[in-house]
Amino acid sequence: MPYSVNRQPDDNLVQSASALLQVLVQLAKPSHGVVVALPTGLVLAANAQTSNYTPSSSDFNASRNLRSLLGISHERFTEMMEELRHERKLTGFVEDNNEATCSSYTYSCRMVHFQGDTFVCMELANVGQATALLPYDGDSYHDVFEDNSEPMFLLDCDGNFIDINRAALDLVKQSKDLLTGKSIFRAFKLNLFERVALKRQLQQAFQDGRQKFEWWLHEDEHNLLPVEITLQKGRFKTEDILYGSVKNLNELIETEQEVRFRNHQLEFVNQLITNLTSSDSQHEVLHNTLDELLAKSDVNGGCVYTFNPFDNKAKLSYSAGEVGEPVLPDELELDEEQLEQLKTANKRRAVVVLQDQLQRTLHRSLTIVPITTSNKVLALILIWPNSEPRMTQSFVSLLDFIGTAIGNYIDRHRLQQQLIQNEDKYKLLFESSYDAILLFKDGVVVDCNDKAIEFFRCTREDLIGKSPRHYSPEFQPDGESSVQKTERIMRQVLETGRTVTFEWKNLRKDGTPFDSEITVNRLILDGEAYIQAFKRDVTQRKTAQLTKRREEVLRESMNQFRSFLDKVNLVYYSLDTDGNIAFANDYFLKYVEYTAEELIGKNFYETLVPKPERAQRLQEFKKSLETKQLSSYYERDVITKSGQLKTIRWNCMFEYNTEGQLTGVTSVGKDMTDKRVAMEALKDNKIRLQDLFDNAHDLIQNISVDNKFIFVNKAWKDRLGYTDHDIESLTLNDIVHPYYKAKLIYQLRNLYKGENVNKIETVFLTKAGKPVHLIGSITCSWQDDRPVATRAILHDITDRIKAERLQKVYYSIANLAISSKDLNSLYSAIHRELSKIIETRNIYIALCDNDHKFLNFVYLVDQFVDKSSKAQIKRPFSVGLSEYIIETGKPLYMQKQELLELASREKFSIFGAVPEVILCSPLAIGERIIGVITLQDYQNPEAYVSTDIEILHFISNQVALAIERKRNEEQINTQNARLNAIFESGSHHMWSLNRDYELTSFNRNFAQAFEERNGQALEPYTHLNDGSMVHENSYAFWEDKYKQAFAGQPQHFEIELNDSQTWREVYLNPIYLEDGTFEEVSGIALDITDKKKSQLALAENEEKFRSIFESFQDVYYRVNMEGIVTIISPSIKQLLGYEEHEVLGGPAGIFYTDPESQREIRQLVVEEQSVRDIEVEMVCKDGTRKTVVLDARLVYNEQGQAVAIEGVGRDVSELKRTQIALLRAKEEAENLLKVKTQFLANMSHELRTPMNGIIGMIDLMSQINTDPEQSEYIDTLRKSSDALLAILNDILDLSKIQAGKLVIHESGVDLHETLDKIHSLFANRAQQKDLRFTYTIQPNVPRHIVTDETRLLQVLSNLTSNAIKFTNAGDVSINVSAEQLDKQHYKLHVRVKDSGIGISPEDQQLLFTDFTQLDNSSTKTFGGTGLGLAISKQLTQLLGGDIGVDSAIGDGSVFWFNITVRVASTAEVEEQQLRQQQQHQEVETLKYTPYVLLVDDNQINQKVAQKQLERLGCITDIASNGFEAIEFATSNKYDIIFMDIQMPEMDGVTATGHIKEKLGADCPPVIAMTAYSMKEDAARFMSQGMDDYVSKPVKSTDLHAVISKWESNSWTATEVPEDATSDASDDTPIIDIEVVEQLKQIGGEDFTKQLYTEFEEEAAGLIEEAKKELDVQHYKGILSTLHQLKGTGFTLGINPLAELAKQLEHDIKHDNLEHVSQNFSKLQTQYDNYKKTYKDIIFS
Repeated sequence: MPYSVNRQPDDNLVQSASALLQVLVQLAKPSHGVVVALPTGLVLAANAQTSNYTPSSSDFNASRNLRSLLGISHERFTEMMEELRHERKLTGFVEDNNEATCSSYTYSCRMVHFQGDTFVCMELANVGQATALLPYDGDSYHDVFEDNSEPMFLLDCDGNFIDINRAALDLVKQSKDLLTGKSIFRAFKLNLFERVALKRQLQQAFQDGRQKFEWWLHEDEHNLLPVEITLQKGRFKTEDILYGSVKNLNELIETEQEVRFRNHQLEFVNQLITNLTSSDSQHEVLHNTLDELLAKSDVNGGCVYTFNPFDNKAKLSYSAGEVGEPVLPDELELDEEQLEQLKTANKRRAVVVLQDQLQRTLHRSLTIVPITTSNKVLALILIWPNSEPRMTQSFVSLLDFIGTAIGNYIDRHRLQQQLIQNEDKYKLLFESSYDAILLFKDGVVVDCNDKAIEFFRCTREDLIGKSPRHYSPEFQPDGESSVQKTERIMRQVLETGRTVTFEWKNLRKDGTPFDSEITVNRLILDGEAYIQAFKRDVTQRKTAQLTKRREEVLRESMNQFRSFLDKVNLVYYSLDTDGNIAFANDYFLKYVEYTAEELIGKNFYETLVPKPERAQRLQEFKKSLETKQLSSYYERDVITKSGQLKTIRWNCMFEYNTEGQLTGVTSVGKDMTDKRVAMEALKDNKIRLQDLFDNAHDLIQNISVDNKFIFVNKAWKDRLGYTDHDIESLTLNDIVHPYYKAKLIYQLRNLYKGENVNKIETVFLTKAGKPVHLIGSITCSWQDDRPVATRAILHDITDRIKAERLQKVYYSIANLAISSKDLNSLYSAIHRELSKIIETRNIYIALCDNDHKFLNFVYLVDQFVDKSSKAQIKRPFSVGLSEYIIETGKPLYMQKQELLELASREKFSIFGAVPEVILCSPLAIGERIIGVITLQDYQNPEAYVSTDIEILHFISNQVALAIERKRNEEQINTQNARLNAIFESGSHHMWSLNRDYELTSFNRNFAQAFEERNGQALEPYTHLNDGSMVHENSYAFWEDKYKQAFAGQPQHFEIELNDSQTWREVYLNPIYLEDGTFEEVSGIALDITDKKKSQLALAENEEKFRSIFESFQDVYYRVNMEGIVTIISPSIKQLLGYEEHEVLGGPAGIFYTDPESQREIRQLVVEEQSVRDIEVEMVCKDGTRKTVVLDARLVYNEQGQAVAIEGVGRDVSELKRTQIALLRAKEEAENLLKVKTQFLANMSHELRTPMNGIIGMIDLMSQINTDPEQSEYIDTLRKSSDALLAILNDILDLSKIQAGKLVIHESGVDLHETLDKIHSLFANRAQQKDLRFTYTIQPNVPRHIVTDETRLLQVLSNLTSNAIKFTNAGDVSINVSAEQLDKQHYKLHVRVKDSGIGISPEDQQLLFTDFTQLDNSSTKTFGGTGLGLAISKQLTQLLGGDIGVDSAIGDGSVFWFNITVRVASTAEVEEQQLRQQQQHQEVETLKYTPYVLLVDDNQINQKVAQKQLERLGCITDIASNGFEAIEFATSNKYDIIFMDIQMPEMDGVTATGHIKEKLGADCPPVIAMTAYSMKEDAARFMSQGMDDYVSKPVKSTDLHAVISKWESNSWTATEVPEDATSDASDDTPIIDIEVVEQLKQIGGEDFTKQLYTEFEEEAAGLIEEAKKELDVQHYKGILSTLHQLKGTGFTLGINPLAELAKQLEHDIKHDNLEHVSQNFSKLQTQYDNYKKTYKDIIFS
């Protein structure tokens, strides 16, 4: 980057650099220098430590440039900046310059974009120290901030999170998205006092610049985490912010006891603050606070003194706990200066002084908790601790916080009560205001009063959430947009805070407008700005002002108008509604020779109107007032005072007052008397002219220059349909067709300019809207060189125009058949052409077939039919209007009513809507009618006239011809296309030949064959001769055939081509013309090579068939329908001993042992047409019998009649005997399998019965044993028993697989957990052999799959076990990969590799077979059943895969298998995880105490099961057989019964039946507990009455699961017999003698005595420690103590004490604390009993 001259930076850059520096300083170490500069090197900001790195000889302080700071040249600095610009980061080293003030140091640079500008940030540090500059990411501080191990956060001035790093997020256990931008007061669900206290700390930090205080965070529902928070004020993006850091105080406190004590304190604060919200008064708050301090801390007693605000006396209001002596005084008089000190920053010191004073006054050691607010002292809480005070510094700080928080709460509570009281007053004022009041937030209404709802005539919901634009017109009266004006005013008020008043136009909900005056001001509520608007309806006031202004304007205008009329000599007067003269101007008074006094107030009609006209004109006046209609101008006579009759042309208008009411009529007139005299002279001439004009056929009109009609003749009125009354208000613009208006106006304008317009051609509209075409001449009348009127004589040429258009349309439709590309285009074009001469808004064309079976609406445009539907409508020919027109062949023009009457009379239906008028015309070609065309209108009955049907009927014939022509054309095109397709398709050759033997046409196949044969293309009209080689073979042959064809004889022949490999079948036929002659012959040659070869092969095959038929082993036969043999194969000799000639012609019944069989077979064949494998007994010629299988079918003749039965017979006598032998063998095998299955079931039962005792006892021993050596023995026992059980399971699995009864149970599987199980299972075994055992899962393998995990584990376990077994050194590894089959399925590939002894190819052939081991010698090294690999093979196949091995002697082996799996769904994954959690849970004591009956004949099983049930918390009775079980079950009320199946005297199933019969609905659930392990055994027991099933050997988890399944709430009410419970407790010895004897056998007597003596000493300390924890109700703290007592007690056989410890541990874990104290007392009692008796028991 080039170096540039320093420029003075602007203030914004300096401010941004300072803000960035404050961020970096917070992140860098305090001793490091931090510099922020521009890329030019100009330093904008630096911290104070930078001076420590500046050499004294440097000019940095003057130049403020990085180059000077680093002491480098301009060139080096330019290179450095260029590198920094590319790399964004840079580090370097500055050499020691031997100055004492500055040694060598390192620097780190970053190029940073901050607030839109680019800066160079540099951190200076001593050599070897790490720097904390952030990486370049847009916010350069962020990565260091984010990765800092110390929890840090940034808050704005309102307490909202700007940012928070990962360490802080981990501490509060929340996500950044939820916290960023959210208030710290609301983010952690703080209560009122916590929010107040925290807010004070933030305010103090902003004031003082730094604040440090202790706080707490809610770790969970029960525990609080104490923290120390440090707040540092700074700036970020030009705003004041707080940088916060957090320290976990648990990490700073040395002992667990201190942590628990602090947690108690914080928990107390949280609970106290929560409970304060339920207190209603100051006294109640103070009393509750003291009670909580006494209950939750080491305080014996305390009291509360409250202050009177008017003096310095504190009165005793409450005391609690141990008050002691001396008695507390009722009042305390305190120094006012001391009380003032409690409200200042020296509060802590003032408390110490006051505390010393009160200790002397009250003669006791105490602690003061002052209850204060920011400006006053409310009360003092005095507390005194017990003999072991724990007033730590943190507790004193806690009390100080409590005092301030409670004081603030009381103060706020009092203020809140006042606010609540005032709220109702303000609400009443708000709702009762005369003005509408609306409250706006962010431009929308958030609240309003009832007056606002009344103003807008809506509901509150209609207003809330709406902006002013919803109730305002688009623009205000001043022209400004309502939206823009609203935004401008609101922005102005929010920014300035000034009140604004203005007028506004509003719209109510119903759309009516009203005017309002609005006053807007700004409100600040809860720190947020609102707009309050007072709206007052000023519509009436505006209306009154407007009315007044209108009156003033009206008066002023009227005066000016009257003055003007006087000046121009026009008469003017006004009449009221009675016809009286209200005003007359001077010119009118002079004109009628009256004074104002004589005329004003007089009736106009009685004074000035001639008597003959008086009544009529008065009536017209009154009528005009009623109808409010006046003629724009007219001429009327008046009589002057002297009796003169004068004529005036009047212009009249109505007068209205300000309310809009009619008040009279004003008339302005001009004297026309002189003109009247002249007009009378012309009157006679006018009459004569009028008569002449009225008899003329042309239209004559006279119009003024303003286009008003002066005169029209009778023909004009008749043709256009207007009356004289209509003409008075008409203008020329009203009757000219819009398309011709511009042209006519242009011609008139030229005429008025004086130009000569000889002819006009235009179109007028009749009164009904019909066009009338006119042509004629026009002239202009002039007066004073100005045009005054025009005269026109117009001739009607409408019929001529229609005829021309009709003719044009007629010829156009004729051409459409040629020009249209298809029928649909033709129909559209017809519609378009018709629209030129007639209205065609609704049109359809319907065509029928020749047989009148269907009517197809091929074209339909109708306003009631969906235009988007392009499908043609087709319906059967029925009784509709269209069918009626087609049948009658007559056109139809009718109005709606006439149409309905016709339909009723002729009994046809009208489909769809009925039109107002309709035109229908048949489409006829000569006498043949092909369809109908219809036009109709649904609104205007005058859309068509009677002449229109003539037009339509005339056109319809041409339409029919065009449609027929187009249809024929399309049919011909289609036919041609089909013929061409036939001509060119297939493999045949086609051609045609004229009499000159020239090819006139040929298809592609013919031409291609010619080209392949001759090597050149075939041309049309090629001559057929010897040289042309058009045909193969000789020309003479073909010439002869053609001559016969041209003679009229069609030729059909077959020909073999020269190559003797191809045959053609040729047809030559004359092509006849319509007159019966022909000039050409067509040829078709078909390739019949395959057919010919088949014929030849058929002849050859017939001979072969005959030889085969004669050597046929089976017998072929055919018999007619009467049973006579017509054909028989010679093999009848081998089958039955007959010769062929002996049976032909004879009955077939002689072969059957039972003739009835022949009739049944014949009937079956007739019914089913064909039968197979019918087995019958037949008699040989020598009388022996054979079993024969017959196939038979019906044979039909050409008429389809059954004429014979044919078929084949086969001798199956030997096969029959073999089948019988196989059936006997099968029955024997099934019997053996049943015996085997029963043997396996019995073996399983007999093996599992002793194994139940072994595994059950091992399970119990593992629960009570803690000795490491014994644990190792127990673990060996468990592994051995598991191995024995695995062998048994292998045998049973093999049996199930062989019987086809093994079922796969698929479920969600975590593949990682499965491999982990295998690793955990075999890791110890591998370690014992010093083997490296690992597993690998490839990344593409889905973790959660669906398969049978048990079987997958079984296969993996077998392969892994073998690998470890046969490997003495090296590695054993499992590798899992996957191949995706589709979106949901994978092929799982598993490889188990070892470095063992390897397997030879010969031995590999023996693997995977049942009971096979490669080493079967008596000295074999490796054991096993030889079933593992065989079962694994069967399992992998059941799981959709296979298994195999790759191995060589000495090189180890790789056993592999693959299975098909499916990816687990979300629900299946959740189910698997839940199952996994349940598997890992420890077996806990049951929720209830069930009363259990255990039935088993084996004493070992009884003992094992009883111990397991007791450990689960059950009370157990034991029965040894079925009879005892019945007796016990009917005598006691058990919750559940465990029943063995196989027992002497009476089995479990029988006993269960008797119990259920006797107890009925009260019978508890009966659980089968048996050594029968087959799945079908479980189903059988359940079907025989058992309610559930558990297999031996039984584990505690199995018992817990099945009891929990049947657990019931009613069990808690179970009444156990008193003798049973009392015996259980009374008979239980303090120490189990059997355990003592076992310990003596293991370690000797001295060792045993030492164990019990040490337990006495250890238990004493544990119980004493637990007692202290219980005294302070810290229950969770004694769990480890109870667990230790329980484990050691059970190990030493001290069972009553261990059981109590176990019960206490269970209750505390589940928060059942009701009986903890009682049971702990029992525990102490049991320990005391142990101390007294154990020496006598042990030493005896």
